[in-house]
Amino acid sequence: MSSTTLEAAGKPLTFPFLRLVCDMDEKLLSFPEVSSVRSIAYEPVYALAEHTPDHSELIHVIDGRLRLSVGGRRYAAGPGDTLLAPCNTPHRDLFDLTEGLDVLLVHFRWTGEAAFLAIVGNDDLLALSPETRAEAGRIFDAMRSDYGGTPLDRTVAAARIHCLLLLFHREVLRGRQPTPEPARTGETNRLRLVAEAKTYVETHYANPITLDQIAAALQVSPFHLSRVFSQESDFSLFGYLATVRLTRARQLLLEENLSVAEVAYAVGYASPNYFAKVFRKAFGHPPSRTRSQ
Repeated sequence: MSSTTLEAAGKPLTFPFLRLVCDMDEKLLSFPEVSSVRSIAYEPVYALAEHTPDHSELIHVIDGRLRLSVGGRRYAAGPGDTLLAPCNTPHRDLFDLTEGLDVLLVHFRWTGEAAFLAIVGNDDLLALSPETRAEAGRIFDAMRSDYGGTPLDRTVAAARIHCLLLLFHREVLRGRQPTPEPARTGETNRLRLVAEAKTYVETHYANPITLDQIAAALQVSPFHLSRVFSQESDFSLFGYLATVRLTRARQLLLEENLSVAEVAYAVGYASPNYFAKVFRKAFGHPPSRTRSQ
């Protein structure tokens, strides 16, 4: 059984998101090992000297302003922001010594860190959506309130940090997915042609209409017009013409004091008898019965 599938009642339960992550790098699925979770007021030594810890540091700013110097860059963070100092990476935590800096500091080691950093950087963490920032804040608040340092506490903290890191990873990855391409020019032209043909029919249905006339008005060949209309619609061009004519005919029979023959001529039929035959086939009764319904 794969790491993304569980068994329930003999049937596999799959988790598409975990499978997506797994396809990118199996190590992202490994739990981090949390060694400490502390809410602290930073001491000046962190700002005055560069240090290189043998663990990763996730720094969530509670109060004050932090300027993290790492990898030749400086990242400015304020309350609610989160930054990452990777394992075995020299860095300095710069802040105004007169104002102080309160943070929630998580020390951990994670075999998935390299795969994570290949996608997510501190610039990305500073640009997280308000929804993800709010979720991160809730997770950090929970960690701060119930972390006691026991093995069980560390396991719960590891699960929360893992969830947090994957939330960050997912948001950044989604933001880098290519924007869906606009509809192809050919497809757009076909849909436009169908719309223009329908408009022509709805405007000229009361007159004798031929395929050649419509095609000439739209400046395309009759064959192309007929084929495209049938492919992009649920009916043929002349099926649509019949629908428009019969719909209008029924409206006239209900609302106007016209004979069946007058209605037939008004909607483009040269033969009242043929009109009556087509009407009966479409509505299940002759046009003369429409007024009595």
